[in-house]
Amino acid sequence: MGCCTDDDKKWEIEQDARSLVEAELVRKDPKRYKAAVAKIKEENEARKKAVRDGGS
Repeated sequence: MGCCTDDDKKWEIEQDARSLVEAELVRKDPKRYKAAVAKIKEENEARKKAVRDGGS
């Protein structure tokens, strides 16, 4: 038996479709896109710091 039921696969496809629509809406809104990119950079810096500091 596989890892996912047909219902799981259907839900995943529906969720992916919603994510793609949302991503397109963000891309088309320059203010929202800029804020999202800034947030990603901030989170990536926090991750780098955590790795450098050994997670402490």
